[in-house]
Amino acid sequence: MLHLGAYLGLIRPLNLLITAAGVILGGVLALESVVPGSEPIDRLLGAALAAMLVAAGGNSINDVFDLRIDAINRPDRPLPSGRLSIGAARGVWAICTLAGIFTAAMVSPLHLGVAATAAALLYVYSAHLKPRPYSGNAVIASLVALAILFGGWAVGSSVSAYVAAGFAFLTTFARELIKDMDDVEGDREEGARTAPIVFGVAHTRLVATAVLVLTILLTPIPFLTMDYGPLFLFLVLFVDLILLRVVWLLPNAPRTGRSASSWMKTAMVGGILALFVA
Repeated sequence: MLHLGAYLGLIRPLNLLITAAGVILGGVLALESVVPGSEPIDRLLGAALAAMLVAAGGNSINDVFDLRIDAINRPDRPLPSGRLSIGAARGVWAICTLAGIFTAAMVSPLHLGVAATAAALLYVYSAHLKPRPYSGNAVIASLVALAILFGGWAVGSSVSAYVAAGFAFLTTFARELIKDMDDVEGDREEGARTAPIVFGVAHTRLVATAVLVLTILLTPIPFLTMDYGPLFLFLVLFVDLILLRVVWLLPNAPRTGRSASSWMKTAMVGGILALFVA
């Protein structure tokens, strides 16, 4: 049971479920009607599984490259705590990544190419881009947005899927900046060059706040210009309140950075729910 808990901590099941929800959201937005057992639904579920596997591999290899930083920032993680070895983590990365690419190939040639590209980007991000200002944040935000399009492309194409992907990019980019502010002590110790270290915490806080305010201002647009009903507007207002809570917390970052990051994850889940019922 100890090893099972360590492996689960390595791949981060909650993050995988959010990834799968994003893929399925993209598929639902691209479908006018959902018919259980139909071929599009089979492809969508295959795309969700492929995305989860590739993401699990990316989480695993990220912990390998972050070992020394996590030893300072998050010593309870599976690798710095000694519950898992680097070899085990690399094995999980290889198995999950290959399984994810193989599963994507069963969906379509397009999904095979996208999954292979995403897996490569996750590795390059962990090995080289994560400690660089803004570029690593943009890669992760792009991959989260791509997950929604990954689902949409499994069943067709939809403007709504691209709208959802845009919101996913903005919220993820802001959350990645907040996480960088939270990790600044360990990152500086290891010579990383994240935005708070290169440009300062105040500058990074300002950029994250600007992205969050922009997101809040954009949230009513689907209701005003597209066929999104009052229920969407009602739910998205709650999401906006959560984002405003994050904006309120940011002046005290990085001391409250982890709390702000948790609120951001709640807002992302709420946004997915609002788009699902739209």
